[in-house]
Amino acid sequence: MLNSLTGIIDQLYDEKRAGRSLKKHLVFIVGDKIFPVVNILNDKNVDEEATRRGYVKGSREYEEFKWHLFEFARFYSANALPSYAHCFIRQLVADGLCSDVITTNYDLFFDGIWAKYPDLQVRLNPVRRSGESDWEGYYESKRKASKSPRFWKLHGSLSHVAFLTNPGMPPIQLARLPQFAIATNYPDIAKAYKIDHTVAFSQAFKAELYPKTPYPRYDQIDKMFHPFIDWTFQNDRSVFSREIEAVKDLLSPARISEIAAIIIVGFRGRFDTSDPSHRWNEEIVPPILELLKIGYDKIFMAVHEDHLKIEKGKRHLFELIRRLHAAKKCYSFQESKEFIDAVLAISGHFPLDAMLNEYRKWANYWYLPMKEVPHV
Repeated sequence: MLNSLTGIIDQLYDEKRAGRSLKKHLVFIVGDKIFPVVNILNDKNVDEEATRRGYVKGSREYEEFKWHLFEFARFYSANALPSYAHCFIRQLVADGLCSDVITTNYDLFFDGIWAKYPDLQVRLNPVRRSGESDWEGYYESKRKASKSPRFWKLHGSLSHVAFLTNPGMPPIQLARLPQFAIATNYPDIAKAYKIDHTVAFSQAFKAELYPKTPYPRYDQIDKMFHPFIDWTFQNDRSVFSREIEAVKDLLSPARISEIAAIIIVGFRGRFDTSDPSHRWNEEIVPPILELLKIGYDKIFMAVHEDHLKIEKGKRHLFELIRRLHAAKKCYSFQESKEFIDAVLAISGHFPLDAMLNEYRKWANYWYLPMKEVPHV
């Protein structure tokens, strides 16, 4: 596996350094095991922790507890040093070898990287059409002819909050959060941080600027903001359908002539083949399985070793891991750095010194400790 993957990367560097324009690029799919964030818990864990404290699901106390967990995760991932694996991917983006980074993660590690390197011109969810709002930077213009790299967040992000609307009303309204932590939705806390806890200002003039975006009225908006993630919507991912469909198209057989390799890191790809409509299914798994079915063999996977321990009776949930492991295209790790080090140990062309120098310079700035403290 590693020799094949490294050979593709080195060949791309050869072409680039020879002055040739690359016809194919790398696509990365990144899951939460690239660098786990301890305060992002699944619904079951949140329920257990909240119940232990006596909070009733659906109550204000329960929702505030859940928000606190995400707020700690948001603050940490916005202010901690990204992992070695994040920086490896950044280098490939900076060198023009990687065209797309796709993630199901809510954290802000990649967001922080792109903010630090604005010259890369990485575009977040470029599915915005002419006349539509960008919702404070959450969506960017399609610009089909653009060569700028793309960053896809398929299940939402901790960078923004959503103001939900009543059933039958225009869709949610998004607002960007600042980098530092806002502990609660209470008006006095929000005022202290100079951010409104309701809608910041009238949207009437924006409605004129973006006539194709339906803006809700004040009386249609819930006064409390919520994390803009799929859990907010009980895993109804129709809110994120445009970016999901765009990525499914990117991974379709019609587009493989543009892809040098698909590299999956820390993503287990849960998909219940016995129940394709299950709400926890990862929508991009079927397109990848279809590529494998037609014989596309430039798909490589690096998963946490726990994900390889597929329990008997649950194999139908992890067909992607099973298929790639059987094809010897699946590498297991305890930390994602192990996978990156294994690739770099073989590569003769990756600019490791440049990456390490940049990483050291970056690490000289103040960051939170690499070990996150759980707040549960």
